[in-house]
Amino acid sequence: MVVAIPTTRDSEDSAIDPRFGRANSFVLFDSSSGKLVETLQNPYADARGGAGIQVCQMLINKGVKAVVVTQIGPNSMSMLQSAGVKIFSAPAGVTAKQAFDSFVKGELEEITEIKRR
Repeated sequence: MVVAIPTTRDSEDSAIDPRFGRANSFVLFDSSSGKLVETLQNPYADARGGAGIQVCQMLINKGVKAVVVTQIGPNSMSMLQSAGVKIFSAPAGVTAKQAFDSFVKGELEEITEIKRR
């Protein structure tokens, strides 16, 4: 399964970017092999509007089946869920590789709805 993680730089050692749709880049891992598959610059990071939706479509087109985020907006969440992509929560401040390793170990909570404060 391909797992995408938004990052501040295009490296598995980069911190998770808390801005899903406007993240600088994404790293894609293969959960079967544990290997980094690809790093993607986010071409929609500076979009005037709809960045999250465009990012979702880009990730869906890449075959992503799970994303690991610190937070995500309702429109992005809805689009990913509609495409069968699962969403998992990782703590802020960890690297993409640390978050991926936690995902593989089953340590991350799946997000199924946005919690309102």
